[in-house]
Amino acid sequence: GGVEVFERVWSESVGVRGRLVKKGKKRKAGNGVEGGNGSDGALPFPFPRTPYAARWIDGRFGKSVMLPIPGLATSFLTQSVECDVMRPHPHPDYFPVILLSELLSRTEGPLYTAIRGQGYAYDATLHLSLWTGQLSFELNDSSEPYKAYVAFQDILDKLQNEEEFGRVCGDFELETARASVAYKYACGRSTGVGIVGSALRAVLRGYASLEEEEAHQAVLYRVTREDLKRVYEKYFRRFCDNSRLTIITTPPGKAVKRIREEFASGLGHSCLKFREIKLQDLAAGSTGSGSGGSKKGKGKPGKSSRDSGGRDVAGTAAAFPALIGTKELKDSREIEAFIDSVDTFLLDCDGVIWASYVVYDGVAETLDYLRSKGKRILFVTNNSTKSRPAYVKLFQSLGLNTSVDEIFSSAYAAAYYLSHNLHFPKSKKVYVIGMAGVKDELASEGIGSVGGQDDNDNLEDMADIGTIKDDPDVGAVLVGFDLNINYKKLAKAFTYLKSGEVEFLATNMDMADPGGGRIYPGLGLVFLESFGKWSDE
Repeated sequence: GGVEVFERVWSESVGVRGRLVKKGKKRKAGNGVEGGNGSDGALPFPFPRTPYAARWIDGRFGKSVMLPIPGLATSFLTQSVECDVMRPHPHPDYFPVILLSELLSRTEGPLYTAIRGQGYAYDATLHLSLWTGQLSFELNDSSEPYKAYVAFQDILDKLQNEEEFGRVCGDFELETARASVAYKYACGRSTGVGIVGSALRAVLRGYASLEEEEAHQAVLYRVTREDLKRVYEKYFRRFCDNSRLTIITTPPGKAVKRIREEFASGLGHSCLKFREIKLQDLAAGSTGSGSGGSKKGKGKPGKSSRDSGGRDVAGTAAAFPALIGTKELKDSREIEAFIDSVDTFLLDCDGVIWASYVVYDGVAETLDYLRSKGKRILFVTNNSTKSRPAYVKLFQSLGLNTSVDEIFSSAYAAAYYLSHNLHFPKSKKVYVIGMAGVKDELASEGIGSVGGQDDNDNLEDMADIGTIKDDPDVGAVLVGFDLNINYKKLAKAFTYLKSGEVEFLATNMDMADPGGGRIYPGLGLVFLESFGKWSDE
């Protein structure tokens, strides 16, 4: 093991573009006693077979949703927990999570033996998702998904026993898992696709050079069994607490019924409560609430199934609550009971109150009704283009009553954070990339600012770069969504951030924004990837 193994597999894999075993010379499958990975030789490290017999135990199945997808030939089960290890490195949990996943799901590890090895499924993986920050158990091409599902939960339960944990995470097992992970990194860097993937991972984790990545990977060899125990308690055990949402995608038609029956028959009862959702509901352009409308002339909320654009708002709204584990309100009695149980409502604006500034049917009546019941309403938006007073005027122009105290925007949050959390000096200024709302909110907190829409006039020639002037009083760079982004603004922000003496803030990190049925670049995609490299933090 160790660095020597990594260097060897790195050089060999680069030489043969990720294939250490020549064609026609495959390793023999493991027999359960001798070393052998039981595969076609893609991994050159021996893994001992781990005997396992699943136990069927009630009470393992929490919320679930079934998604029929046209054209899908096989079922796909996913269960996830939130995971914060995708923050910029070094994060102490990152490699322990990777290694424990490897120990559980590698060829002839516990999951392989219990699931694929016993014919329950063709493929089962436990991995860290780069984009979502979730630790996910995924089951693909399952022949008996309920058995695989129970086996997965059973394995994680068993690891609570110290002896069982020590057996799965022994010295030999940990060393071979390290070697396997190192090998995968090496192979990943030996192909064009792998190099691009490594570059993307590096950007998201906050480093870019090969030297920095190798230093990051060196942490792999310092992971201890205590580290594995820590991430097991922090992340993996949460798969067993019955609060996880299980998502099963299936082909349409009879397959949905078959999957449902298999889960129902697995333990002799319906161990998963399925709720079917159409894929188009998830992809719809609106997330408006179907229970928030009302019929004209009535004072109580009713149901409005379509907005003014003819979209099925109710169908979309029914989809998203299921995915976050909330309850659909089916009749007026349930709606009344829910309203009585809540004191304060936090409402997003775009997609909840309006779509492209067209108010959904019934919103005005519903807001009036909630206020008549003494409920507090707060409008929360990550749209930084407008100040709170500007939002009040927008609401009024749409026939909706509100006040500044009811509006919380990301521009206001950024200004408040600078003033009250960072205690930003009044003698300093903030350089703004963003619309008028950002500068207006800074002014409301008594903070001076430069830039913003004042820098909309872009440079016309390369020679003009030398005319850019810095303001020595700038102590922070604040980035919001800017429809008039240009090179001049980027150059100024770059100069300030490279000085290392200014704060860097962004109003939100959205990678994409919807509009007109399409997806467009968001603030995160346009700015943050580059700005994060320019700033120390």
